[in-house]
Amino acid sequence: MKKMFCLMLTVASITLSFAQEVIVDSTHKGANLIVLGGNESTKLGAEPTCVYSYGTCMNFSKGIYTPAIGWAIGQCTFPDGTSITNESLLLITTGMDGYYSFDADSRVLIRFTDESTSILRRDPDEIVENAYDNMWMGSSLMHFYKSYVTLQLDSETRTKFFNHSLGVKKIRIVYANGDAIDYEMKGKRIMKFPEELRESFEEASQKNDIRTKNNDDSTF
Repeated sequence: MKKMFCLMLTVASITLSFAQEVIVDSTHKGANLIVLGGNESTKLGAEPTCVYSYGTCMNFSKGIYTPAIGWAIGQCTFPDGTSITNESLLLITTGMDGYYSFDADSRVLIRFTDESTSILRRDPDEIVENAYDNMWMGSSLMHFYKSYVTLQLDSETRTKFFNHSLGVKKIRIVYANGDAIDYEMKGKRIMKFPEELRESFEEASQKNDIRTKNNDDSTF
């Protein structure tokens, strides 16, 4: 499965951003498919096929190897023809010498400015995908070992991201075997990061609307 990759490169005062959207087909086991709506998440008991649209991934902070998160919106169709919309987040980590390792307990913890915390758990039905890339920067060849991890998004956390009065203070990524790295948000980045995530949502929504319209032959 191919996913959108987003990599922010900062060289002196020049910032290069790369974002690529690819149509993704993925099958989820119904027991773990979370459907957002109202105050609770609903779990469905069949196996839908989901096609996702991705928003731009937002880096936690400046830096070539800084992790990034972007919004994903999927149209999921069940065997009986029923269709629902599913939302998740895509985490991208970039290693310098090799890939980061993830296991069934890997997760992302987010602390908001009101001191509340949310846990975004890795979707067990989506494999962690790895992709290698490189780029010459001056006379040095930079290596990028990128991992793509789908995170489940619950309604409560989604609501917090859309609360314009809440910022993000800290993000922790828990890798395989309990290894963890903390990322502190500083200054304007505290409020800017959730704002950028909302923009990622809007971008994914627009792409999803276009794709849905294109798949409706009655609009031709």
